[in-house]
Amino acid sequence: MMEMKYGILSAIDYTKGEARVYIDELDIVTDWATLPKNINSNKIFKLKQQVAVLIHDNGEDCEILNEVPSDDDRPPRENEQKKGVKEGRGGGGG
Repeated sequence: MMEMKYGILSAIDYTKGEARVYIDELDIVTDWATLPKNINSNKIFKLKQQVAVLIHDNGEDCEILNEVPSDDDRPPRENEQKKGVKEGRGGGGG
């Protein structure tokens, strides 16, 4: 049986397309697992990136499913992207 967990990429071998994942909840580092093929072929996984994994019963073998956004690498919201000065109503008194 396999169970889904969240972990952090702790080691990456870019030449082989593999990574190891630290799973805090279990306090383990998995064996080397293949990085997923992403729709965006230019995707580069990085150390300390959060990922979802299916972990096997032995607690060491896993399958990396995909990245999971975290507060550190979430995309900016639309209103956070706007820069400049907010203009108010002008005018003076009378």
